[in-house]
Amino acid sequence: FFTMRPPLFLSFVSALFYLAGCKTVKDPPSVQWLRPTDSPVWSTDSNVPLRFTYTDPAPKRGRQGLATWRVDIGPENESGANAPTIWWSATGETPTQLAVEGLDVIDTVDLTWTVPDFNSAPPNSTALQLTVSVWDSEGVRAADFTTAEIQRPPLESIGIAYVANKAPE
Repeated sequence: FFTMRPPLFLSFVSALFYLAGCKTVKDPPSVQWLRPTDSPVWSTDSNVPLRFTYTDPAPKRGRQGLATWRVDIGPENESGANAPTIWWSATGETPTQLAVEGLDVIDTVDLTWTVPDFNSAPPNSTALQLTVSVWDSEGVRAADFTTAEIQRPPLESIGIAYVANKAPE
């Protein structure tokens, strides 16, 4: 082994590093929101259809695992804090019938989110951030973001009933 000439030895070592390194070589995944397409305004208790598409390219070398995805919805983070508040989340992975070895995985996911009813909140609107993330089997992440708004109906009250003919002062 040590009697090899330097160029041959370097080729041997390079081949070992090549084989010992990352076994899968592939392009990163991509993801895109399809619905909502703009910044819609939703009312409380409405069922909101969500749709996104993602692509997980086939590896140039190695085996392809299943990609996973996650959707998060929460109030838009204006304070600059690191961790956003999440009101709703959904997760999933590539259906096994789409993960055909040697082919790119392209999938479109449809979800429905029921906007919560905020009984104790003031009657105004809340800006939302919708995030969809996709991770390939190597742990590489792609994400897309969009915004929406929740419009709460104004509070209503009825007049006060009086026992006497004259209203109290």
